[in-house]
Amino acid sequence: MRTNTISIRAAMSCVPLLLLPLLSACCAQSGVTVDKRVSPEPALHAAALPTTVHAGAWRAPVLAKPEREFGDGFYGLGYSLPPGTVIRAAASGVVVYAGRGLGGFRHLVIVKSGDHHLVAYSVNVAPMLREGDDIEQGDTVARTTGDPTGTEFRLEVRDRGKPVDPRLLIREAT
Repeated sequence: MRTNTISIRAAMSCVPLLLLPLLSACCAQSGVTVDKRVSPEPALHAAALPTTVHAGAWRAPVLAKPEREFGDGFYGLGYSLPPGTVIRAAASGVVVYAGRGLGGFRHLVIVKSGDHHLVAYSVNVAPMLREGDDIEQGDTVARTTGDPTGTEFRLEVRDRGKPVDPRLLIREAT
């Protein structure tokens, strides 16, 4: 019989610490329990960059400057984009989750890239991907709309469950 349990380490690979109570509530509604025995790992900064991906190996998902940077409890990059902006895959991989978002976003897409990385795209517009889709770097994830909340976008990266500053992996946009 298959058990429906998710570890806190797996949960942290997808969502920030502040959202774990929400994740637990969502899981409980679906009959999935959350194993809280493993504490989350600290964020990775430049000095602790893992060697599994070299700096600049990924592309920028949008050609815009983030309005909110990694750090001070914020584990990603936050953008407010013009309507019609295409959000592209920063790295190639397989979509492991595409569904209801967490933390104020309507939709969340999580891509497993390589053996150790998860890339989360939080958007307020319907993504153009489904679970199980193979995507290549540069493929379209979503397109912003004219809806006032349809222009918000957040990018997060986890390496073995640890938050990583996406700027360490993304090459300069040209």
